[in-house]
Amino acid sequence: MEVQAALVDIWQHHITEYYDDLDPSIEELKAPAAVVHPGDEPTVAAASASVPSAPPPPTSAASSSAVPPPPAAEEQAPRGPVEMERNGHVLRSRPEGGGVFCVKCGKQTYNHQHVRLKITRNRCKFHDLPRDRWLQAPGAHAAQSRLDEQEKALNDKYNKNGHLLVWNRKVGKSPHDPASLGRLWCAKCARSWDWRYRANNLPRSRCQEPRGAITPPDWVTPYLEKYPDVVTFLQERQGVG
Repeated sequence: MEVQAALVDIWQHHITEYYDDLDPSIEELKAPAAVVHPGDEPTVAAASASVPSAPPPPTSAASSSAVPPPPAAEEQAPRGPVEMERNGHVLRSRPEGGGVFCVKCGKQTYNHQHVRLKITRNRCKFHDLPRDRWLQAPGAHAAQSRLDEQEKALNDKYNKNGHLLVWNRKVGKSPHDPASLGRLWCAKCARSWDWRYRANNLPRSRCQEPRGAITPPDWVTPYLEKYPDVVTFLQERQGVG
């Protein structure tokens, strides 16, 4: 009898502590004192079966919810291409793979052992070119900085007779490849030249304005927005008859 009474006391004490641990402020959840009548004393097995099981441990999902997830890939700062500066050049790996190129002047080499020979031996002509004008792909002929330099030389060195020139910003020499053929057109005299003849023919060509309005060729129209002085001149010529 004493053993059974002790088990009942232990059971009541365990129930009380369990609900106290859940929320000590909620008194109504505490188990009432058990009344044991003679002959109704619980056995050891019954007392053990009546003890409620402890709450299960938190699942891995619940426990992991308290830990902030790692930042998403799109939220992480993107890493730019690896760059190396040499003698004013800024070198990057070629997008196609193999070799490097300068993002300022467009010079390139397929062999890393030829970097000094092909690119960095001479100081980059465009060493002070701002970053927003750097090339994303190799090719000296496609470099805007080099094209700007060639257009300046076109007007300073070869345009001796005051032509008002439009250039399609191409340097190809083959008439069989019109997509890359370099062409010039004068808005004043309405004459045209291939880029390859700029050094020979352009300095000797006099600029004589024709009568009436001047209509530019079809290939010139896409480039007019880059030449506001030409647009102004053509607008003024519209009323000439």
